[in-house]
Amino acid sequence: MAKRKRKTVKKTEQTAPPPRELIDQLKTWLIEGQTVANVTEAAATIWPEKANKLADCLQLVAADLAADGNMDPDTLRGWTANAYREIYRRGLETGDLATALKAAQLLAKI
Repeated sequence: MAKRKRKTVKKTEQTAPPPRELIDQLKTWLIEGQTVANVTEAAATIWPEKANKLADCLQLVAADLAADGNMDPDTLRGWTANAYREIYRRGLETGDLATALKAAQLLAKI
């Protein structure tokens, strides 16, 4: 009896997940305060092959943002302390002493 060859199904563009760079860029734009309409238009220009799947991509971004919010309090406190330190450092570096002072005050409240 002859063995049958298995047919392999190639992933098509439709079933392939969106590139991580697309999801990360959409997330960055939304965090920067861009509107969904502006984000969708820019993404369609940069990734025209994904233009019909941008709603799905935005769903993945929403899931990413929700997951980002699920951190334990110690992790959040540590991240916040490091962010304030970075703001303090940049304030001193650029001579923006008001910002450096505000960051130091906020850091002391943690």
